[in-house]
Amino acid sequence: MSILQIPIASAIAWLLAFGFTGAGIFNAMGGAVVQAQFLRRGYPAWWNFITAALETLSARSSFFPKREFGD
Repeated sequence: MSILQIPIASAIAWLLAFGFTGAGIFNAMGGAVVQAQFLRRGYPAWWNFITAALETLSARSSFFPKREFGD
């Protein structure tokens, strides 16, 4: 891996983490509008909270990647 790839990969990881965080917050706090969009697509009204939790967990795994034992 060259030195130029490291900052690009890091920047992409940060952008994805911020995107997932924003989407999670939007789905969790969107209220009736977001729930109506989920209902329109055939999901239960509470499914936006499950989606928000999964997006937030995905963002967390990008912010704090798994470390190997002994590091």
